[in-house]
Amino acid sequence: MERSQIIDIKQFNTFYDINYHSIDRLIQFGQIKHIKKNTLIIEEKQKNENIFFLLQGIAYNYCLFENDSKRILNIENQGHFLNEDAIYQEYASSNIKVLKNSTILVIPISIIKELIHDNFLFS
Repeated sequence: MERSQIIDIKQFNTFYDINYHSIDRLIQFGQIKHIKKNTLIIEEKQKNENIFFLLQGIAYNYCLFENDSKRILNIENQGHFLNEDAIYQEYASSNIKVLKNSTILVIPISIIKELIHDNFLFS
């Protein structure tokens, strides 16, 4: 990932006070991905390995029920984590899908835990 892409995330309140060591860690381990409309990012009961931060676009969390009905739990726009419960849950508790073409920052859980420890911005 390019340094210019990561430094741009400081525009979001979540990352405003992030220190330079943490920016370097995001550059080293984070990946920026462009996701097409209606793409499923994570499926319920899938093993959590990454945290997703929405840089651009709209996504929603939902659960499916036995009768094939869908319950929308949350709708997020840019500047929000999509599956922050992955920090403390081994498996995803819901499905996450993008509503329109979106850009996400994919951060390994181990790195986000390190950032939480090093920066008060996440606590």
